[in-house]
Amino acid sequence: MDTKTKAQIVAQAWDATRDRSNSMKPFEQWESVHRYLDIGFPLAFAVTSGMVTLTKRGTDIIDESYGIIAKALSLDLNKDYESFEDMLDENIKNNEE
Repeated sequence: MDTKTKAQIVAQAWDATRDRSNSMKPFEQWESVHRYLDIGFPLAFAVTSGMVTLTKRGTDIIDESYGIIAKALSLDLNKDYESFEDMLDENIKNNEE
């Protein structure tokens, strides 16, 4: 999966896991992920918004952030996803089996 897609997914996850009714704080289940990705989340947002160009280190941070999210959802890192919603759907499907 390319870095641009990973950045989009990480940015989508950042948005989807914050509680708009509570000062945009992360939902309780995602607090530890938010603490760990304190650089990865905003970097992914900046990349997808066209505000920054990634260096090698930035690419590494996006890759790591994507991996942390996949791990939090118990997903296979070798599978390609198109969106955070796809990842959530896969997590639900896996938990139903």
